[in-house]
Amino acid sequence: MFAIEGEAVFAPEFTYGNKEDFVPPLLRGFKKFPVQQKLIVALPNSVPFTPDAGDMVAVFAGDECRGVGQVDKAFTAFRTSSGEVLQLRYYSKQKGGVYTFRQSVEDTDITLFF
Repeated sequence: MFAIEGEAVFAPEFTYGNKEDFVPPLLRGFKKFPVQQKLIVALPNSVPFTPDAGDMVAVFAGDECRGVGQVDKAFTAFRTSSGEVLQLRYYSKQKGGVYTFRQSVEDTDITLFF
């Protein structure tokens, strides 16, 4: 805002507040998902599509989504126990489809293999 002779004026060309999405930790301490794991998913050098900023990575237990994020950025996966098997799915904006991976989620740093 700018002050002109004691008045406040809104300037629409400026960004006020956060420039990034804020995701509140709503499920912290939730009894259904006592185990929360930070994951970072990376792509190998060779993939069957062109990576795009609109691509997403998701972690599933069966058909239940347990976390959503982007490649090379940390996101949270929610588990019922530390030994629970989770599966990765990758949405490619270019292909307009989802790749489902057989490799299970065990480590915090994961490289996808196509």
